[in-house]
Order: sequence, then C-alpha cells, then structure tokens
Amino acid sequence: MNFSKRYIWPLAAVIAGGALCAGNFASSSLHVSAARTSQAVEPLTLYASASADATMGLDYDLDSLQLVWKVLNIVKDYYVDEIDPYNNSKMAHSAVKYMVASLGDSNSQFLDKDASTTLSEMAQGRFSGIGAVLKIRERKEPNFTDQQLTVVAALPGSPAERAGLQPGDVIEEVDDKWIMSHDPFSDVYKLSKDYKATYQQKKHAFDSAKELQERSVSLDVVSQKLMSAKEGELKLKVSRNGKALPPIKLTPGVFTPELVQSKMLDNSVGYIRIVLTTPQTPAEFRKALSALVGKGASSVVLDLRNSPGGQMVASQEIAGALIGPRQFAQVLHSRGRVDALNGRGNPVGKVRLVGLVNLGTEGTSEVLAAGLREAAGMKLIGDTTWGNGFERTAFRLEDGSGYILTTGKIVSPSKRDFNKVGVKPDAIVPMAASRVGQAGDTQLERALAVARRPAAEAALLTIPGATADKDSRS
Repeated sequence: MNFSKRYIWPLAAVIAGGALCAGNFASSSLHVSAARTSQAVEPLTLYASASADATMGLDYDLDSLQLVWKVLNIVKDYYVDEIDPYNNSKMAHSAVKYMVASLGDSNSQFLDKDASTTLSEMAQGRFSGIGAVLKIRERKEPNFTDQQLTVVAALPGSPAERAGLQPGDVIEEVDDKWIMSHDPFSDVYKLSKDYKATYQQKKHAFDSAKELQERSVSLDVVSQKLMSAKEGELKLKVSRNGKALPPIKLTPGVFTPELVQSKMLDNSVGYIRIVLTTPQTPAEFRKALSALVGKGASSVVLDLRNSPGGQMVASQEIAGALIGPRQFAQVLHSRGRVDALNGRGNPVGKVRLVGLVNLGTEGTSEVLAAGLREAAGMKLIGDTTWGNGFERTAFRLEDGSGYILTTGKIVSPSKRDFNKVGVKPDAIVPMAASRVGQAGDTQLERALAVARRPAAEAALLTIPGATADKDSRS
C-alpha cells in the first residue's frame, strides 16, 4: 500500500493548530453553485448538505457499494467478537476516510465530528491552538516523496507569530516526536537490493529507520496538539530554507485575530491589510475603505501578505466593494463546466489599487490578487504567492462528521492558472515575512512610491536584478 495513503492520510486542513481551517479549508473556495445542489445552501455556512449529491452516479457505483456491503456483513457475521454499534460507526468512518484518501489529494479529507466542529468555528473567526496556518508540501526524494508540514502564515497575535514562525517553515517534530512524513524504511528497501552495500551499512540503515519509527507521531495526533488550547507548552523542531532553527517553544491558546487593518499613508494614499477572510471581514473591509475614501484617498495599497484567505463568498463581497459585480475569477470544474466568480455589491468609490503579496498569500487571497490585477489593473509588488486556488466543497454527514472534496480549480478571468506556481508580482521585492508592517518594510515602501506617482509607475516597478518573470522561491 502506498505509504502516503496509509500513514499520511490527508489531514492538512485539520492541522493548523487553531488556524489551519483558515488557510487550508476556509481559504479554499466554499463556493457552491445552486445548479449543483438539490436544496438551498446558505452561502456563509461552512458545509453543504451531503445528501444533495449523495445519489449522483449511483448506477455506476453499485459494484463498489456491494463490495463494501459484502465485506461489512462478513465481518459482522464471522469476526470472533461481537461487533457493537460503536465499532460499526468506527468501521464506517475508517472506510470513508480511506475512500477519500485514495484520491491522493491532500486537499480532500474525511473529518470526524470534533474536527468538523472545530473547523466550523475557525471559519467563523474563532481560533484555538498555535494559530499557524499549515499545509502539506511535497518534496521529491530519490526513494520517496516527503510530505512536509509547512507553515503558510502565522496569524497576528497568535502564539505562532510570537514564536517567530514564518511562511515556508517546515515543522519536523513536536515534543521530540518525529511527524511521520514518509516511510522511514524507504532507504532500507533500496539498500537491501544493493549487492554492493555491506551488512554494516544495511544494519545501520535499518536501526536508524526503526529508531525514527519508534519515536514518530501521526499527522492526526499532531493536529490535536496544534489545534487544542488545552495543551501545555509545546516544543517544535523547525527548519527554514533547509536549515534547522533552534528549538521553538510556545503555548497554545484561544484568540480572535484582527481581520482588517487600515490607515492613511499620506494625504492621498490609504492602506488596508486583509488578515483573514471570514463572514465578518467584508463589512469591516467596506467600512475601512469608506473611511479612507472619505479622508481623501485616491489610491489604496491592498496588503494581502501573510493572508491565508478564507471563504470565497466573503472574498466576492470584498471584490464587490472595489469593482462592483464584475468578474474577477473563474472556477473550472470537471466535464468542461465553468462558473464565473463576480464581485458582490456596489463599489465604495473609485480608487487606484496597488497590491502587496508574498509566500504567505494563499487561497482566496491569491484569487483576489490575480483577479484584481486583471479586473482593476492592480499592480502587484512583493514575492511570489503560495500557489493554491483549488475550490473545495465541504459536506456534513448526519452524525456530525464530514468530508472535504476538491471540486474545481480557480483561475483568473483570462484563465491564467497560478496553482502550484503562485501569482508572480509585477515587481519582486524580496523581504522576510517577519518584517511585514515593521520598520524597514521595503515592499510597502515600494508600493507607496507606485501609489504616489502613477505617471512614473513603470520606472518604479522596475527593480534591478529582479523581474516578475523570476520566481523568488528557492
């Protein structure tokens, strides 16, 4: 059995330690087309109804259903001990979990009742845990694929931010337990077939793999630690750009991040930073934008750095405050179906936009960056974004559990695809994510210069040695 399916069943959306929902679940589109469901879906709710599409394709899947039903009956009839109702439910959940995991898609996963409830709360802006939005990023090795638990962004005011976690950091261990990212015996398997390898080499490889396995911890166990406020101090082993950092200690907690920050940069340039996109964000964004326009702002710097996105409907409302009901993205579905994503609501006022992005710009924040560049001519400054514009739809089952499925790919209005490669800015200004909003924020300084001098924009966007064609990620 493929190791990644057996041991690392996709749980990226559950690991955020109080914020992963924001970046890996809520940051993915929760857009649900009315044409694809048999009953109305509240646009700001976290879940669609599982019963809506439960019978789609049933005629084609009867053989599979009969197989599952047959095995279940055999187990109930012949297993040495009596199967109680709890075990029935446990077996059903395990079957569904591995059914979804068999897709090989880290963005699709089964969620038990507790995880579903936690994610629902996170999507509404209530967080617990370390407050780092995390995702699984794959790194190809000679003998295996390493599935690294990687920081997308640390939310403002969170334990993760105070501990100094940055986008791109890889969490390798928690409390001296290795997070099982691959089969530790992968190298042993290859070495065992190498006739040139000595017995000592093979034994050393085996002993090392065994030691690593014995002190390993699964992804789902780690998720409970990182998303729980009941845990005491945690010790993390983290690497940055391939180099190990000193051990990081932090204590999970409960917090509510600030969603929108705004101010005037000068007499004609305003500034709005979107920290997270929840159902409450559009109203706060519209209020902030109205206040800036009222103070005379003719240009606005829209800061999407370290912003792991959120709900797509909320992002449509944010876009509506800037461009009205115009299209700013498209969703590509299976069988050639295409849905348009338009802004919702009327624009607050006509302002010129300059956007800020970096590696921590992910999900629907990337959709806004790519879409507003085409729909509103917004110039982008900073670093290449994360590279995740997949639409995912969440379904809740009758027992309170649920599952998430990737149901589409989001692209710009001209169908430019930024998935897995990120949105590349018009001008790359390399800068550590920890300096966002701090003294010496060179990305903000460049954005302000562009916003102040539209006539000199081309020259201001040109940076010696760095262009939009260069991916700043190494």
